Amino acid sequence: MKNSIRLVLTYLSFLIAIGCNQIHDEFIIKGKVKGFKDSTKLYLYNPASEENIDSSLVINGEFQLKGNVPEPIRLYINTVFSYIDGYKFTSFFVENSKINIKGDYNHFRYCEISGSESQKIENKLIVRIKNNDLMRDSLEAILYKNRASVNKQQKMVIWQKIRILDSINILEYKRFIKENINSYAALEKLQWQMSEMPKDTLRMYYNQLTPQFKESTNGKLIDTYLNSRTIEVGKKYIDFDAVTLNGNPFKLSDVKTDFILLDFWAANCAPCRIANKEFAKQYLELKPHMEIVSFSLDKKMEIIKKASEKDGIEWINVSDFKGTNSEIVIQYQVSGIPCSYLINKDRIVIKKYVGFKPEYINEIKTIIYKN
Repeated sequence: MKNSIRLVLTYLSFLIAIGCNQIHDEFIIKGKVKGFKDSTKLYLYNPASEENIDSSLVINGEFQLKGNVPEPIRLYINTVFSYIDGYKFTSFFVENSKINIKGDYNHFRYCEISGSESQKIENKLIVRIKNNDLMRDSLEAILYKNRASVNKQQKMVIWQKIRILDSINILEYKRFIKENINSYAALEKLQWQMSEMPKDTLRMYYNQLTPQFKESTNGKLIDTYLNSRTIEVGKKYIDFDAVTLNGNPFKLSDVKTDFILLDFWAANCAPCRIANKEFAKQYLELKPHMEIVSFSLDKKMEIIKKASEKDGIEWINVSDFKGTNSEIVIQYQVSGIPCSYLINKDRIVIKKYVGFKPEYINEIKTIIYKN
């Protein structure tokens, strides 16, 4: 009898172990949403791999998505882009667990998430910055939906307000990092901010990480940044190896024109695409004095090729297909795109441009023609 009981208990323990492993080997996201039409398709997107992990139809206000991740990571759930409604999205930390989502069509970005411990920590930050983000959304809506009726002065005022909100959020990021350093949520923000803070400060935070977080994806990126030479305006450029869209090897030192404009971009970056098209209009005029080298953060050749053809890129176009994990991107301190560096004939970096404004091209022309 005792042997029988022992066998039963052993078998139950085995089943429990299997069940636990199944739970932790994958995630299951169950969503309940209001306002979505039946059969609306939602995609679960991983920006790190630039791939959809799963997709699901919304039926009677419910959907389900599955997959697995090697560590907690930010994923996106989004609809297909529509010229009428744009697209709806929300992002949150996913780990291999059972995750529940509640939300509605009009405020899908701000869904309630439960079941993810990393997102539970992230929610501490969301509480602090949500009102700022809502204000920022409304200001951007004025800029983009009413662009024809907003004059230059009004645009300047709106952008000033957006910059103030962004600066407040950055302060909240820093506070959040300090209070939650050993978490995937805080480590993500630290990686975002690493090029914006002194290396001594970044190293102080890095030294506080436990081995688990030092070995994480963002922990390794921070370590690479700390131990790499990073670009500085007024200092020598950093040479690198990449691959052209024809599959040929490329070195930045191969470029022999007096000036180089090194531009970091991506296909899904609207300001980058605008910049590409503006430079395409004036490339023939610029080419005798300056070569443009576009470095894409996209990981797939076909994505880069398609966007390049649409934008009329005829200059040097390269990538290492590593996205934001690229050591080149880290060395050039690319924290936002488009990000461009103007390099002179002595191969000194003389100017950094973040974002794009048409007047940047006029400024570049003044510099290269003067020299």
